[in-house]
Amino acid sequence: MFGDDFMPLTTFMPIKDYYKLLAEVDTVVFNHDRQQGMGNIIQVLGLGKKLFLDTSTPQYKLFQRQGIQVFDVNQIDLDPLS
Repeated sequence: MFGDDFMPLTTFMPIKDYYKLLAEVDTVVFNHDRQQGMGNIIQVLGLGKKLFLDTSTPQYKLFQRQGIQVFDVNQIDLDPLS
């Protein structure tokens, strides 16, 4: 689906490099089935990235209640945000 634009993160990297990487991406997918990664999720939302989450997770429901736009991981599209 993502072709050459897919870059899984499988090892730790220095925090400075990680934040630089987050600033360069357009779309982030957190396909967790429970609440995980809230620090990372808040970071990418703050950067204005398009974020896909599992709709059954507490953080997805929290963002929906707060009016924060996040997307369903089961309906991934790669259209940029307006």
